[in-house]
Parts: sequence; C-alpha cells; structure tokens
Amino acid sequence: IVSTPPNTHYEIAKSSLLQKIPVLVEKPLTLNRKEALSLKKISIKHKTLLMTEFTQVFNPKFKALKNTLNLVGGIKKIYTEAYNFGPIRRDTPVLWDWGSHELSILISLLNQTPEFIKATKTSHKINNIGDASSWEIVCNFKNKITSVSKISNIRPKKRKISVIGSKGIMILDDLSQYPLKFYEGQKLNNFADKEGNLISIENEKKPLYEALCNFFNCIRNKEINHWSLDLGVEVTELLAQCS
Repeated sequence: IVSTPPNTHYEIAKSSLLQKIPVLVEKPLTLNRKEALSLKKISIKHKTLLMTEFTQVFNPKFKALKNTLNLVGGIKKIYTEAYNFGPIRRDTPVLWDWGSHELSILISLLNQTPEFIKATKTSHKINNIGDASSWEIVCNFKNKITSVSKISNIRPKKRKISVIGSKGIMILDDLSQYPLKFYEGQKLNNFADKEGNLISIENEKKPLYEALCNFFNCIRNKEINHWSLDLGVEVTELLAQCS
C-alpha cells in the first residue's frame, strides 16, 4: 500500500510491480502522464494487480447516489464542492490532491471522460508550509453535460455533490445526518431547499475500509485487472492538461 508523497509513487509502485507484488496507490496515481502509463504497462506485462485508491468512489454514500441516479432523468449539470482547512502539503498541489477526487467522481458517475477541462485558481494564501489555495474546475462532457467542481484547503469543511437532471435534483451532502436526498421536479433556477425524498444508505462502513477490503479481496481472488487503474491514468492525464 503506497501512501507517500505523489512524487514518490512511481518508483515505489514500479519496484513492487516488478517483484509481482500487488499494489494499492493513494490518489493521484502519479503526477504526470508518462509515469502513469508506464505503471499501467508494467502491471499488464507482469500480470500484477495495480489499484488507485480514490476514496470518494469507494464511499458507500457515493455508491448509493450512483445506484439511484436514474431518478433525476437526463443529467444536465453536476456540481461538486470539497473544502477543508488543510491539509497543506509542500509536495502535493491542491489541484492534484483535491482535484483527483472530483474528477474520479465525475467520470464514475457519467462513465465517460470530459471532452474539455479547465482549472482556475480562485484564491490562495501565502505561507511557508505548502500550497494553500482554492480552485474551480469546469468540464464539458458528451450530451451537453457540464460540471463545476470547487475545491479548497483554506475553507470550512464541506463535501457535496449536486446532480441536476430533467426530473429533479439529487444531492449528496456527505456531512449531513441524512446525506442523500432527491428533490423531485425541482429546477436549479428556482430550487427551494425544502425537505427532499430521503434515499436510504444501508452500508455505513468508511470509504477507506471499503477500498482496502476491495484490494484484499482482489488479492485473495488472484485478480490482476481493476477499473481503478484506468481511472487513475485518466485522472492523471486530465490534471496534467490543467497544470
């Protein structure tokens, strides 16, 4: 399990894969496209499992959102917000640290890669510790679907996903007591935060626990291919375009 600064991921994962040791790498997989593609190639060549640990995609709350997404009808827009005071890392840009989560969420929800992506730094704080900033990531997908993701390590904690569709709005507020709600017939331009229809979430396990169980089960079952590797490469390629 590789949970080290991203600029060290490549060499550590490569060394393990060459010894045919299954590897779970914390997101982002790497900090550049060339290294990500190289790890994928090594994994395939040596028939050894390589997974990217995208915490939010393994989140049972997110899985419940994805499983009930048909309620919103045709998806038009997706908004994601992810903030906290920290962590401030010297060796990991906020865009890569936080943006990895948001892009993995979007790609997983829509099952497609953005046709267009643009990232803009909206604010920052000067300090001697590391990158402290806020960003906005805009993506365009097929079928005229757009997304806006706001991320920051200098704002009060928040994690929210809003999916706007032709039949209503689905909101996942990860910090709420009742995190997943569907607002039938609601439109974005006149959205009223009234009581929505509560979507039950039976699995209350932590996202990291789910990710680790998935990894260990793959090892037990001698699986050598996992969807999170391709997702890790995709996210790396997209963030490289913005950097």
